[in-house]
Amino acid sequence: MTNHTCANLRLVDRHFEGRIAPDDERTMREHLPSCSTCRARYARRLFVAGLDPRAEPARDRI
Repeated sequence: MTNHTCANLRLVDRHFEGRIAPDDERTMREHLPSCSTCRARYARRLFVAGLDPRAEPARDRI
């Protein structure tokens, strides 16, 4: 993983929060193969989401 911050990280977060527009979803999916930072964030979020699939989304737990 690189140390830079990518402007598309917000799309990865929105994807896992269920708050992503279809066009942004497409942009994120097209972007992931070329960005190790976003791929790493996606992998971490996917791992955490799989720990307890019954858990409420973060926005509902607050």
